[in-house]
Amino acid sequence: MLELAVPNDLATAASLVYAKLALIVRIAADANRRAKLRVIVALLQCYRCVAYY
Repeated sequence: MLELAVPNDLATAASLVYAKLALIVRIAADANRRAKLRVIVALLQCYRCVAYY
């Protein structure tokens, strides 16, 4: 009974870890996209400031 339970628990643990990793990767990708957008917005604002002078 225990021998059967261990691989099953390992499989569930592995799938949970995989789901968490996928979520972390998705959050990191969103954060990266937001960071790029912030950089682009900052550059546009700098360009607008330079265009004034």
